[in-house]
Amino acid sequence: MNKKTLYQANTFATIQNKHYKGDMSLLEVLKKGKFGVGTFNYTDGEFILKDGIPYLADTNMNLVKPSEKLFLPLYSVGDINNSQKSYKLSSSMKMKDFLLFLENQLNLKNYPALLNIEVSLESALLRSIKKQEEPFLNFIDSLKKYEVRKELKNLEGSLIGVWYPKHLQPINNSGFHFHFIDKTNKIGGHLLDFEIKPNIKIAFEEKTNLVVEFSENEDLKNLTII
Repeated sequence: MNKKTLYQANTFATIQNKHYKGDMSLLEVLKKGKFGVGTFNYTDGEFILKDGIPYLADTNMNLVKPSEKLFLPLYSVGDINNSQKSYKLSSSMKMKDFLLFLENQLNLKNYPALLNIEVSLESALLRSIKKQEEPFLNFIDSLKKYEVRKELKNLEGSLIGVWYPKHLQPINNSGFHFHFIDKTNKIGGHLLDFEIKPNIKIAFEEKTNLVVEFSENEDLKNLTII
């Protein structure tokens, strides 16, 4: 396994166009690295991988231990081999300002990156998604029907996520994609918005090898991608 490799299942376009039945089991995904984000088949909850331990964030934003027999249609997973560095922001920051700071501070430009950031949050807007039923909706419409949001205050934990450059936009959305996991490993979800306190610790690694693994099943083979 290349330590600089980021493993991804399918593309964001396949998810946008209703490919919610992956064929990669969690057992296999766990062999690819110790950090990552994604979702489970039928978009049944948010996938978070921290320090090699997988979690499923349900629609109450509670973290549960998922079965290794579950499958994932989309994930980004790898290792972070660099140690953490401490940073102190000038003040608390809104999400938009912090992400701009992060991109500039880490000099992220043309390589995708995997990140683990220890944080304290003034507030956070988390989301998860209910299990979809067939016939499936496209991803945007599915969020309108199945997404559940929850706002929480005064959290401590980690942002686990990825950053993709613009030139990889056809493969995955450019910019940051973060999931949150609190320090007790009991609360988490996909981050829609947050306000972050000044003291943070960042571990990240740029990836020079991107492996995209497609589902080998009829669901993807016959998918119409718009």
